Amino acid sequence: MGRDKLKLERNSFVSIDKNILDKPIWFIDNDNFREIKREFKIKNKVIENTFLVYEEITENGKYIFEISTEPPTAKDMLFLMFILYKSQCKNSNEVEFSLYEMVEFFKLPKKGDTYNRIKEALSKWSKVHINFDSSFYSDKGYISKEFGVIDNITYEKNRTYVRLNVEFYNSLLINNFFKKIPLLEYASMRRATAKRLYEILTKSFGNQESYPINIFKLRDKLTLSRNYKYKSEILKVIKPAVKEINERTHLNIDFTVKDEVVIFYHIKSKNQLEWESVLNKIEDFLDNQKDSYDLDFLRSFSIKRLSETDKSKGFILLVSSEEDKNRIENDQKLFKLLRAFGLRKIVVS
Repeated sequence: MGRDKLKLERNSFVSIDKNILDKPIWFIDNDNFREIKREFKIKNKVIENTFLVYEEITENGKYIFEISTEPPTAKDMLFLMFILYKSQCKNSNEVEFSLYEMVEFFKLPKKGDTYNRIKEALSKWSKVHINFDSSFYSDKGYISKEFGVIDNITYEKNRTYVRLNVEFYNSLLINNFFKKIPLLEYASMRRATAKRLYEILTKSFGNQESYPINIFKLRDKLTLSRNYKYKSEILKVIKPAVKEINERTHLNIDFTVKDEVVIFYHIKSKNQLEWESVLNKIEDFLDNQKDSYDLDFLRSFSIKRLSETDKSKGFILLVSSEEDKNRIENDQKLFKLLRAFGLRKIVVS
């Protein structure tokens, strides 16, 4: 594997499949796990291993998460996302990087404990087994999928080599069922509950502006302890998580509670609403021309009008990364279409 010279941008994004955002692959409380013991025969020797198993019954099947050590936490997920970003930039499940690069990117303390913690995280991910039993949503409906996360880790001098499980790597970008997570925005949240709620809402909002969920089902999705038996206890955890999401991320959310149902609302800015209006006009134009174009990846952006009173002056499109900017500018059909509807400039915000 050649030396990876990729320079991480401060506005880096990670694409993650909605199935992985919806079901937990890292955990806040571990009391939802059960222990099982398995025997393995190696060279005529019987070895007994203990595994921790998390199981969730879904409408269509089951989701099973299994690990032979302590389950991953929010910090472990952050380190994994760094690796996923690197792999997606290279379009490869094999990644090379230095631990110092990761430490520097997240502005972590440059000391031995930090490097050991990253190694511990990678070791955990190498011991994970995930089973979507008739519960992985795809363009073919609900299917079954089983995979690990990391297959191999090699440390050589100042370089670290990681090979992601191919099924896991491919599952992150299946069809159009993935979401783009801003890496540093995600890292900026301090509360694990804020991170996990952010994952759930990022997956669940989509084109919807509200997301209702039973409060005890939400407790389980957040991987909170079952000892949170009362609605008031769960709300005490949700309120600061929502506050942190609003303060530290691009999401602007609110929620109400009716009986045992929490309803989250995605509050869109004026710029986002303006941009939706432009996209709707483009879609109407394409329909009239009996033409089509997938505009979905554009919906997470927003615009800034050059004049609040004269819309004919056009707009600046505010995108998330240089990758998005280049993708639009290099697509002649799309770029010409956007120019026709008022695009004057593309800016990475």
